[in-house]
Amino acid sequence: MELKVCYVDDSNPLLVGIKHKLERERVDLEEEQYTFHVETFQRIPDFYGRLNSQKLSKPDIFLLDAVMDDDADAGLNLALEIRRRSEDAVIIIFSQFDDASTIAQHMAGMGIDNFLSKTTSSSDLAKNLLRSYSLARKKKSLQGGHLSETLPTEKFVGKFHAKLAQRVPHILHSAVRSVHVVGETGTGKEVVADIFAAALDGRQPFIRVNCGAFAPTILESELFGYKKGAFTGAQNDKVGLLEAASGGWIFLDEVALLSTQGQIALLRALENQEIIRLGDSVPKKINVKVLSATNQNLSELVQAGQFRQDLWQRLMEIEIALPPLRERLDEIEPLARFFAASMDEGPYEIPPTTIEVFKRYSWSNGNVRELRNCLRAMTELHTNKVLEPGSIPLKIYSEISKVRPKPAATAISIPINWNDISYESLEEQLFLQLLTEIVKRNRVDSMRSLERLIGVPRTTLTNKIRKLVDSGKLSPAKLPLDLQLIRKHGGDEAIFGESLC
Repeated sequence: MELKVCYVDDSNPLLVGIKHKLERERVDLEEEQYTFHVETFQRIPDFYGRLNSQKLSKPDIFLLDAVMDDDADAGLNLALEIRRRSEDAVIIIFSQFDDASTIAQHMAGMGIDNFLSKTTSSSDLAKNLLRSYSLARKKKSLQGGHLSETLPTEKFVGKFHAKLAQRVPHILHSAVRSVHVVGETGTGKEVVADIFAAALDGRQPFIRVNCGAFAPTILESELFGYKKGAFTGAQNDKVGLLEAASGGWIFLDEVALLSTQGQIALLRALENQEIIRLGDSVPKKINVKVLSATNQNLSELVQAGQFRQDLWQRLMEIEIALPPLRERLDEIEPLARFFAASMDEGPYEIPPTTIEVFKRYSWSNGNVRELRNCLRAMTELHTNKVLEPGSIPLKIYSEISKVRPKPAATAISIPINWNDISYESLEEQLFLQLLTEIVKRNRVDSMRSLERLIGVPRTTLTNKIRKLVDSGKLSPAKLPLDLQLIRKHGGDEAIFGESLC
């Protein structure tokens, strides 16, 4: 397979040398051989001409020098423009400055897929470039939101769980041994377990345990099993759930409800990968991975001394945070229609007006489960299988009516000093006063939101703000913006100094 690389650098020797090197390489990755075709651009205007061309095919990889023509933002600005035009582009920054702060500045939310150092030996460049490309494609596939054809799609409705269904096979084929799922009641923790079970497809055990369904003494015997005669009523040997899950996964739902003794025993079993049945003295080796879930914050429970920190760390190799339904408004309609189509005596129809009411409600008492229960209640008052807004429970309208829409903001009137009418001074006055008005009205809380609001690139905003601060025309204390995104290139000092830190 040939990969098309678009390489932009202000160093002609590097352009020539790297093009020559890459186009001679044949690199194997995951049972496929790759070659490279490299387009080079020394001048940024020439590159923009290529970017605007409709006749040429899109490159597979954009390899961008970080600093060009003494502009420390050149590569970043190019990357932002490429990303604005294409969400699927693979963008890699190529720089001789490979310290942690420089890498972080380029990778922190800027839409860049990877960072390669120019100090990399020429023999490794092709391999590193190909690995970066593979990594970027893998990330994008996990964010794509399309379900694998091997998974039962009727169980996984909504974009979030669809994306997770793409991610789980990658987790199962990694070194990860524990995954913790956290989310409010009704956000779909059981659905996550369904996704794991479907991805395993019976090839490995998947055992489910609700830690809140058993008394502490009974839970220990269920997890670890027991020998015949271990206690009154133990008439036969019993295999524990951890032993039954050996070679696969165990799902510990409501893990926060484990007793202190149960936490100690579980930690010891996971650390040593062995269990001892009650009434036995001989340990048994196991090989089990853990999917745990809770609607409580384990970090806060650790701080309060109610959950062991060492067990928390053992369970938290990967955390999957399930967002509440009020943060997934685009999923309300497909979820509602799915439930309406599958309920008893259905299918039921949901008009757009009902969906609009649903989107205004918080669903904070049960999230997806509350939505399902609401729809079931509405079927009592259906008319010809249609669930009209009039059948929605009054408690939902009561909450919505308490949330009044915010009044429209009045137009901003910005005075101008016409005594100084040079273009530069008027531009500076306009920007300064516009910025002051926006901040005063609490319209922004970060550079990202400021960039979206006034439509000026973040790097341009940073330069303008830095200039106003340096000249003393803008007080840092009056500008509560996100300082992590306003940094000097190559340094760790915020441009506003100590006053805002």
